[in-house]
Amino acid sequence: MAKGGDLDTHLLLRENPGDGVDQLEKYGSIIKDRMESLKQEILEAADDDMQRIEQCRRTLLLQVQRMIEEFDYKLREVGMGYASRKDDQSRENYAGCFSVIGRYASVDMDDPVAYFEEHVTAVLDLLKDIQFNRENANTKLSIGHIVQPKILRLIASIKLPDSSGHAKRSLTSLPDGSVVIGHESGGVDIFRLDLGIKRLISGVTVRDMTVRPDGSLVLLSFDRQVHVYSKTGDALQVLSPQETCFMFSVTADKDDMLFVGDCELEKIFLFDLKSDAKTASRTIPTGNTTPWQLYVLSTGNLLVADPCPPYGPAIKLMDQYGSILTAIHQEDWSSAWCAVDQNDNIYVVFSRKGVEKCVSIDVYSSEGKLFESLTRNLKIPKFQWLSVTVPCPGSVAICTETYLFVYTWQSQFR
Repeated sequence: MAKGGDLDTHLLLRENPGDGVDQLEKYGSIIKDRMESLKQEILEAADDDMQRIEQCRRTLLLQVQRMIEEFDYKLREVGMGYASRKDDQSRENYAGCFSVIGRYASVDMDDPVAYFEEHVTAVLDLLKDIQFNRENANTKLSIGHIVQPKILRLIASIKLPDSSGHAKRSLTSLPDGSVVIGHESGGVDIFRLDLGIKRLISGVTVRDMTVRPDGSLVLLSFDRQVHVYSKTGDALQVLSPQETCFMFSVTADKDDMLFVGDCELEKIFLFDLKSDAKTASRTIPTGNTTPWQLYVLSTGNLLVADPCPPYGPAIKLMDQYGSILTAIHQEDWSSAWCAVDQNDNIYVVFSRKGVEKCVSIDVYSSEGKLFESLTRNLKIPKFQWLSVTVPCPGSVAICTETYLFVYTWQSQFR
């Protein structure tokens, strides 16, 4: 790093006493350039430190999240231990409240409470070993021995109706972890591991769909209408927006505002569902990115994606005024689809150039920074379009034109 005293101006002037003011200005300029260079080096050093701190923070958060997932599983085991002592109907009711990744096998335990307390003690012991040293941005991380590596496991493979290979599917998730599949050819199905796949809504053709804060479904149909259904499939509301041209993507925020992506106009239209408005309250430009996929984060920022060539793959984070905050992109992507989980983590499912019938999954933060590569070269049948959703922590669902695949993962520590 440069030092402020490296340049002795008095010595320079003594060596050239006849140059006067011109020399003084010249050497003054040299000194200022050196100081500007020094500022840049300081900034770069600070950037390096901040990157190390961010990496450490993400590592710690990720490991603690894995411990939470394992802890949740133990809680479910204990509950099943109690339920197994009761009649079959009670056990079935208890299992039914679990999400799509729940394991419904009975846990044979003589004393579920002791089993639970033993695991709590183990988790607390592990937490004591997690520290973060702010002085040198290093982590002291000891979370036990991984006895089961984090490996993606296929827990469901469902051949979808009308599997001609041409019908696009849409995916979203309900708060209970159920996976909802919307069919371009018409109809909406719901899938749960314990119940299988069932028809929820018939008739309406689906381009895209989302879930409102109250759990009701919003569907974009091919008749240029917005349909609202209860989570049990009852029709609640129909909107016919007048300003849009080619609505293709939809999402809703925590305040029940509806964001509709128009791929022809390259704009996002905002509608207030509570007011039954046919005209948008305002529009947001998408910065030359066609909004084939659209999500709103809890921060209010938008995730806009164009998964395929010729203009994609492109995934951008922007604010609600259309300003681009960051772009997520890798040079070797040939296509990329995304989904957002309940913690604003961004899951990108992408295919690589020259690699067919395989996808990989990376996880990005809400700021667009990569912090985990979940899997590489996951084999799936040939596809033209994918839909992705994250039903609950520890699972991901991927839908092609013909199949629904549900994967889960879990790291166990000892």
